[in-house]
Amino acid sequence: MGKAQWILLSMGIAVAAFIYFGMDTRPPEAYERQESRSLNIQRTSAVNLVREKLPTLPQEDQARIRGIYSAYENSLNPSDSIAYLKELSGAWYEQKEPVVAGHYAELVASMDSSADAWSMAGTTYALAFHMEKVSEKELLFAVDQSRAAFEKAITLDAENVNHRINLALTYVEQPPQNNPMKGIQMLLSLNEKYPESATVLYQLGRLGMQTGQYEKAIKRLEKAIAIEPMKIKAHCLLADAYAATNQSEKAKLSQQKCKSIK
Repeated sequence: MGKAQWILLSMGIAVAAFIYFGMDTRPPEAYERQESRSLNIQRTSAVNLVREKLPTLPQEDQARIRGIYSAYENSLNPSDSIAYLKELSGAWYEQKEPVVAGHYAELVASMDSSADAWSMAGTTYALAFHMEKVSEKELLFAVDQSRAAFEKAITLDAENVNHRINLALTYVEQPPQNNPMKGIQMLLSLNEKYPESATVLYQLGRLGMQTGQYEKAIKRLEKAIAIEPMKIKAHCLLADAYAATNQSEKAKLSQQKCKSIK
């Protein structure tokens, strides 16, 4: 069930991603000390969260999670440890606890060391952005951890634009108070660097719809579909954009494509 849970988690949390490098004169060991301290703080915070939330779950779910964790602690094979961590992440995801699920997904990534695993951790944490039950402290933790995970994914797979899009979306959804347009600016920069990315165009079109910039949204969505004709979300959103601008025939055609593509 662990593998199935992880697949379900992967599908359920697909979040719909720029690192600026500067000169630094600190020695490598300084980074190691800083990273170690940071990781300890993160894990302590997550462990405290688990201790706080586990007793609030139904007894059956508590027993299940404790059983998985016990198996993880006693596992000697790294592949088994990763499997148990994935199962823990999936179990907490089922409880609608994305921050705890993200913590275990992050532990998977730290062992797996792949860009995809770090992206999974980032998208899991990002689920917390719009959940009412998440406290402010949890949200701040989730924002920081999500961005750090996507940045790690980018360092491991710099050519995969999706990691950069996801990073940008964390700034769109949780904008810094001193720079509320940062996420949009990141997406626009990505559009310049990757003009043929249908996903970047889709996200810009989606945001244009949200701000009432329908004409710009239509142009970007039409281009996204020209690049990737089977991009169903773009067809569906374009139907709404046409309808909002009283282009009923185009809206009807786009809606038909939206329903027909599987």
